[in-house]
Amino acid sequence: AVQEDPFRFLEERGARVGHVGTMPQSEHCFGGLFELALEEAKKSTAGAGELEVTSSENLGEQLEKWGKGKVLLTDSLISHASVWAAPATRRLLGRMDRSAGMWHSGWDEATVVTLAFLAATE
Repeated sequence: AVQEDPFRFLEERGARVGHVGTMPQSEHCFGGLFELALEEAKKSTAGAGELEVTSSENLGEQLEKWGKGKVLLTDSLISHASVWAAPATRRLLGRMDRSAGMWHSGWDEATVVTLAFLAATE
């Protein structure tokens, strides 16, 4: 049986868990998703999003800097809860869910995770 939290153990010793890299992604893996994210970003910065937006949460700027078709390679299951709890991430994920693109367009996990991280970046 595990006697202590392994992530706390690693954090206390300054160890890093996981990996982060980038790679290009094929259009068929994210067709329409970047456009949906940009549309949501425009709504949010105009104050029409579902949750309050701060000036530091401009997903549109993040997407433009990042570029369409590049995704993160990371252990997304090992990520800080703040990424997924960030208001901009929650807005974007809600919009993605309502659009049903995961089911109809087959959006891939790497693109979804990349956009979540970009949305949470301040």
